[in-house]
Amino acid sequence: MLELVNLNKYFNKGKKSEVHVINNTSLDLPEKGLVALLGPSGCGKSTLAKILAGMYEVESGCIFFDDIKMNRDTKKNMINQVMYVFQNSSLLSISIRENILAGIECDEQEFVSIVELLGIKQFAEELPRGMDTVLEENGRNLSSGQIQRITIARALVRHPQLLILDEATSNIDTESEAEIFKKLR
Repeated sequence: MLELVNLNKYFNKGKKSEVHVINNTSLDLPEKGLVALLGPSGCGKSTLAKILAGMYEVESGCIFFDDIKMNRDTKKNMINQVMYVFQNSSLLSISIRENILAGIECDEQEFVSIVELLGIKQFAEELPRGMDTVLEENGRNLSSGQIQRITIARALVRHPQLLILDEATSNIDTESEAEIFKKLR
């Protein structure tokens, strides 16, 4: 349950303000399911997502994750349970495989399943070294949609209990986006 959040300390450079970004909000997410936060630009969707991911602390109220109150101590233990994928994520100048795994051990069959689910295998096969193709700085040799697919895969190999996609498919065509969400369910 989230009651009240004041993010002015992030946006007003320390100036005290009475404006609250999110007020009197209670949200109960299903254990297995897909939830979409919809609303106009600037209404607080990304802010709420960042709060859920532990990127912002609430000023008052509280957040519970699996009946555990989230605070600075519990947040450290939750780092791999909640994954947040941004609209504009960046990649390192290493291979596609290394960008996805980022030091995580993953069964090859599971890895292949994830890259097939997200359509990464299709475009990687067209590259000189497939999944082992080294990317240019920030993935300049890929499209924005391909970068988004890789960053979603990076989150999925970690088996998060909560996956937050903040416009993480905005650069993927509508048909492919629908297919990805269908498969994620």
